Amino acid sequence: MKLLLLLLLLLLYFIVFHPSLVAGEAEDIPEHLISLVELVLDEDDQLVEEKRLPGENNIGMVAWRLTLHTPQYPQGRDVIVICNDITYQIGSFGPHEDILFLKASQLARELKIPRVYIAANSGARIGLAEEIKHMFKVAWEDPAEPDKGFKYLYLTPEDYKTVSTLDSIYCELIDHEGDAHYKINHIIGVLSLRESIRSAIRSLLGD
Repeated sequence: MKLLLLLLLLLLYFIVFHPSLVAGEAEDIPEHLISLVELVLDEDDQLVEEKRLPGENNIGMVAWRLTLHTPQYPQGRDVIVICNDITYQIGSFGPHEDILFLKASQLARELKIPRVYIAANSGARIGLAEEIKHMFKVAWEDPAEPDKGFKYLYLTPEDYKTVSTLDSIYCELIDHEGDAHYKINHIIGVLSLRESIRSAIRSLLGD
């Protein structure tokens, strides 16, 4: 992700400096072109600056504060860059991604500097409750021939007892050939549509 960002910035630099290069003013180009620091959320979801290696982010969005040194502004001009990390859960939006987007955008407005958002995401993060994924079992139409399909998904009494207090699943107790099956009627997903919509509105309205 950082390599891609640097390549984009180098391309931007060529575009910005091209007139100076053509006019033979290459000596005006500052020796140090770009400096950056990553913006991350601390334990209290407050934005802090941090130097860390690529790939150490634990959410699907990253942000930087960049300082670009140009011939016109050799002292440097700051810009906030926000990117989705497509390698983390397909770049989807959840609560923490929304908070980082919000805090970084607010910082840009407070400092009155540009904010650039590079979008590469799959929208809202909608997933199944993780605690159920490795527990549910399949009641096949014919266990010897799974290609014929299945009747329902279920939990054993032991597994149901483990997750029944988490409010992440709705089951119906049925008898299956003398065995108790907790037939799964609903698994409650982890829904992050609200965060995705909020980020879209902020990007459109600058709010």
